[in-house]
Amino acid sequence: MSLQLNSQLSSFAEVLFDIAGIVDFITNSIVIYLILWKSSNMKTFRYYLLYFQFCTLILDLYLAFLMKPIPVFPVIGGYTNGILYSLFGVNAHFQMGIQIFLMGIQEIAIGCTFLKKHQSIVPVTGKHRLKKKSYWMLIVFSHFFVFAMVVMFQFSRISGQQQINYMRNNFPELEHLLKTHPSLEVCDRVQNPIILYSLLIFFVGILFALFLVSGLSLDMFLALKRHKFSGSKQNMNQHREIFRSIFAQFAVISLCFLPPLTALLFLILEVPNTQGFLPASLHSILVMSLQLNSQLPLFAEVLFDIAGVLDFLSNSIVIYLIFWKSANMKTFRYYLFYFQFCTLILDLYLAFLMKPIPLFPVIGGYTNGILYSLSGVKAHFQMSIQIFLMGIQEAAIACTFLKKHQSIVPVTGKHGLKKSTYWLWISFFHFIVFVIVVMFQFSRIADQQQIDYMRNNFPELEHLLEIHPSLEVYDRVQNPIILYSLLLLLAGILFALFLISALSLDMFLALKRHKFSGSKHNMNQHREIFRSIFAQFAVISLCFLPPLTALLFLILEVPNTQGTLFFKLLGSRSSDKELSVWSSAMVCTFSFHSFLGALVFILTYPPYRRTVFGCCRKKRKSPKISAIS
Repeated sequence: MSLQLNSQLSSFAEVLFDIAGIVDFITNSIVIYLILWKSSNMKTFRYYLLYFQFCTLILDLYLAFLMKPIPVFPVIGGYTNGILYSLFGVNAHFQMGIQIFLMGIQEIAIGCTFLKKHQSIVPVTGKHRLKKKSYWMLIVFSHFFVFAMVVMFQFSRISGQQQINYMRNNFPELEHLLKTHPSLEVCDRVQNPIILYSLLIFFVGILFALFLVSGLSLDMFLALKRHKFSGSKQNMNQHREIFRSIFAQFAVISLCFLPPLTALLFLILEVPNTQGFLPASLHSILVMSLQLNSQLPLFAEVLFDIAGVLDFLSNSIVIYLIFWKSANMKTFRYYLFYFQFCTLILDLYLAFLMKPIPLFPVIGGYTNGILYSLSGVKAHFQMSIQIFLMGIQEAAIACTFLKKHQSIVPVTGKHGLKKSTYWLWISFFHFIVFVIVVMFQFSRIADQQQIDYMRNNFPELEHLLEIHPSLEVYDRVQNPIILYSLLLLLAGILFALFLISALSLDMFLALKRHKFSGSKHNMNQHREIFRSIFAQFAVISLCFLPPLTALLFLILEVPNTQGTLFFKLLGSRSSDKELSVWSSAMVCTFSFHSFLGALVFILTYPPYRRTVFGCCRKKRKSPKISAIS
């Protein structure tokens, strides 16, 4: 399928490259301007930042405009559509050498940045200080390593005829790409094993840079923590701010490096002349894991149990802190409690009472929880409860942000709501949830209709109705209410996300513009609470992405062909068991969102963090918690 769409893939990739290039140029230009003209207090360190940012900008512009690479898996190779080939005819192998050089230099630049910051912080501890000679030798060696790696890669090319023979013997179905894409370059680890060695060195070099930066970061973090009262308070605060900033950037870049590094690792570990083993092996692993499908419910139950225990413990701690360590929050703590309680109930319901296993590509699923195993409650009714709890959780967090927004905006004198309007919004949030649940209750079809639907549309899945008596299936043709209820649920969640984002932006601007208005103590408390609830909201939103994406696919799919997309993604040999693994893993992962949200809430709100860590250190007195409504 990917080869039949190859012409569309190329043009689509070009559009993405152009968008990425423009965005990268604008953002990096702003950062470079700030480094050069708004960072005089950084002294020489800003030149290290400039070096890294400039390398990042050059790499992004090169990829987005000059090269525009299109890798062709499972072959070690690819073609380019950028300016270098279309205007100057530069072959893809040479362009790839430049890309490796720029990626290596970027890694070296961020390594040098962390090393410089590390050497400016460690004098406080008197440990791990490098001599000037050793410091510069390390930097020079790093750049020499990149240069050697690029030179080695340049000698890994094979001739044009060897490429044709390699494709003809190993990937005859891809041989036509050599004609349709003249810039295509293919490497063969048998005829020229230098490609394997160069990729291996490149991979090891990046991993070494990542581990080095992580080690330096840990040492700096410990130094700043243990010696936070040493030396000038202003200097230490500046060190902390810069360290947080560059570490956050490093973390984001590391995440972006994960996909290409994973692909590179597969290529390195591949057996010679059997690169096609990669997709086959992924499918085989999936099939093998699902041949144990009799153990899948047990595996899912274990995950649900772990999630339930973690959610209960973490949320219980947060609820305790809200009730007994937040007296000065006044009425706002009840909004926090409402949200945290709804989150706890939802996760306990998913983990113990329901234990849902969605069955893609069908709109439906079965349950293994207490409600069915002990009480025989139908999966449809259980799903209604789940939708209600998810909706109430979204309404609760929206109410929390609305309350905090109304306690901050009086500082600006804008966007304040009347009391009647305020309570009308809160009632509206809950009314929408009630409407969605009632609508969903009427979306069920009769048992015989479910059997007929499975027999006509998914005969390979029909046996599941006998294996799992709790299985419920929905048909958007016989009862389109299921489509409307899911669409309304998706729209409601998206509306809540956009509303919270808008309220957060307004609060952020208000706190920024009026940071010297009113009591400094009150404004600081507003900032701390806002940061904490926004961080929790961000984590929970990320956890909502997988089920929302799946929900969107189900809504947009053509009637009676819900399986088309998923079967194409997983391959024609994909079975219902494979799809069960993905869907159950997705739900089990989502059930951890409460634990993650509670953890972020505690770590990002200083009073709660001090209380929890104070208890861990067995202090006699807990620090005084102060906050406002």
